[in-house]
Amino acid sequence: MSLDHPLLQVLVVDHRDSRLALPQRLAARGWQLVVQKLDALDTTIWPGVGIIHLPGPESWECLNAVSDRLQDGSYIALCSKEALGSDKIQALIGTAFHDYCEDTAPTRHIADFLERLLAESRPRFDNLPTPPLILGLSPAMTELRHKLSIYGRTELPVLLQGESGTGKEYAAQWIHQHSPRREQPFVTLNCAAIEDSLFCSELFGYQQGAFPGAARSYPGKLREAEGGTLFLDEIGDLSQTSQANLLRFLESEQFTPMGNSCAQHADIRIICASNHCLEDEVDAGNFRLDLFHRLNVLALTLPPLRSHQEDIPVLAEHFLSHHEPPVVLDDSAMATLMEHDFPGNVRELRNCLLRAAVNNRNGIIRSVDLGLAPASESNQAIQSLSQYRNRQERHYIRQCLVECQNNVQEAAKRLQISRSSLYRLIEKHHIPLP
Repeated sequence: MSLDHPLLQVLVVDHRDSRLALPQRLAARGWQLVVQKLDALDTTIWPGVGIIHLPGPESWECLNAVSDRLQDGSYIALCSKEALGSDKIQALIGTAFHDYCEDTAPTRHIADFLERLLAESRPRFDNLPTPPLILGLSPAMTELRHKLSIYGRTELPVLLQGESGTGKEYAAQWIHQHSPRREQPFVTLNCAAIEDSLFCSELFGYQQGAFPGAARSYPGKLREAEGGTLFLDEIGDLSQTSQANLLRFLESEQFTPMGNSCAQHADIRIICASNHCLEDEVDAGNFRLDLFHRLNVLALTLPPLRSHQEDIPVLAEHFLSHHEPPVVLDDSAMATLMEHDFPGNVRELRNCLLRAAVNNRNGIIRSVDLGLAPASESNQAIQSLSQYRNRQERHYIRQCLVECQNNVQEAAKRLQISRSSLYRLIEKHHIPLP
């Protein structure tokens, strides 16, 4: 069986010299893509929904031969003005495509267009948007979403570890959404926010009158999550007593609400998260080894933002995309974001951008609006060599494009590389073009 989730697959057909970076933009939204070139189509592996770029009237010859296959699915034609002026292309769109839009539209608009198509295509196609804190194009985030999708198809416990703000709860939601339990509840219990004496009553529930103040019965998180997923956040903060009670339930799948003498069965899946390293907590005697082995069946560590800073432009675009009135980041703001260490990870990035957007008055967020301290020399020193090279390369290309007034051909000559090579670098570094 393929490891890619079939319901998330989207077709993207681009022409050889495309500058739209569609595959990268759509991959950032969490979809598994089947990417093909217009002059090398293989319809035997096409998903049933997708977007096809038509750069000119000559595109008709490539697609007319597969018009029957186009009619079997739901596809959007992304057309140049030249293509739209062709009677043959107009006829092909009218008979073989779900809809069309111009390729001069912003990339975000094109992606939103495709999202609407996915939503309209239910139940044949399943639109599962990527939770915002696990967006990204980097190999680290792409692999993370891939693993989360795989883990979703099992019934095994999952342990998510990582620094605060890396999106552990969003990752747990992703697993739940990709599981057979997706139509059942997803229930969260923050172990760090509950007093130790209340953990059992919150987890197992209680009967009316079970203790002073229990004016009515409470079903508990296990009963609320029946048939679905229970997410235990910050499980490393549980006391030894609460750990023992949780372990007893995991071993028997039975529990007894407070004030009740009858054991009850719960059909749930457990996902846990901690910003501590639980192995270190076990070694320190703070976490039970037997409970750790019960929970650590499938394990993932979410990467800190400083290890995949190339995702910052995609994340920034997402967090600002729905703000009203619209706001944009200027070059100085983006440069500041790329240089900041973000100890609070993606959550800190999101809050920083939303704060700057709310306080902004002219629709343009500049470096000074972000309220971020300059990166320290120590932070600069610990970056990897590849991070340093990528940052310097991106900065130099942006500077050259500004000096050439975004004329790609002129900038390529100044950089002494081909225009297609420059487009690839622009896509790699997510450099916006007007």
